Amino acid sequence: LPQGKLRSHGVRDGVLFCTYSLLVSGSGKQSEKTLKPANLIRDGSRLKQIIEWLNECKASDPLIVFDECHKAKNLLSQNGTPTKTALAVVAMQQAIPQAKVLYCSATGASEPKNLAYMTRLGTFGYKDFNSMLVALEKAGMGALEMFAMGLKATGAYLCRTLSYSGAEFEVATCELSPEMRIMYDRAAEFWQMLFAVFDMSHGRKGKQMMKAQFWGAHQRFFRQMLLCAKVPTVAHG
Repeated sequence: LPQGKLRSHGVRDGVLFCTYSLLVSGSGKQSEKTLKPANLIRDGSRLKQIIEWLNECKASDPLIVFDECHKAKNLLSQNGTPTKTALAVVAMQQAIPQAKVLYCSATGASEPKNLAYMTRLGTFGYKDFNSMLVALEKAGMGALEMFAMGLKATGAYLCRTLSYSGAEFEVATCELSPEMRIMYDRAAEFWQMLFAVFDMSHGRKGKQMMKAQFWGAHQRFFRQMLLCAKVPTVAHG
């Protein structure tokens, strides 16, 4: 992507693909005091370049598609410092109020605060997003479900799944081979020995975290082993 005004390089109306890393490039370092969406739109930044190009669109209002938009979910992060990607996404929406915006993600949000960058969803009568967030969290899961239903009813939220039309499946019993039975028994003995060694670390700092990591690795190991045991039956089925 050339520097400077895009139209001077022959980039007219059309479709522009841009990564999130390119979107924040040239925005410079920001301190906690200056870390605001508008401050990222500075001379020489890619964000300002793209915003100027979109604002020059005369044929119709531009459409901005934020694909994999969950990359901007940390606008309200746990440490209180938003990411530059989240700020850039908000800055673009604020700088081009006439633009239509589409958010696309398979994992849009795992908790309400992850929606903060979706400024076009509105605040539904609340003073700002933070006020709405506090009210939703206080009201509990039922309020969150009603919020999602409201978005869907107004057409602001669409959820699509792959069609299973024409798909077939059957339940098959996969018999373990003698070799796999021996392998499974030896693996079980190994993990029992490993647990005994782990249990001897009584009193060590961070044991609870180590315990969680141990059982997580244990489950992943046997899940992969059982999947491998099913492969011959599926392949010859």
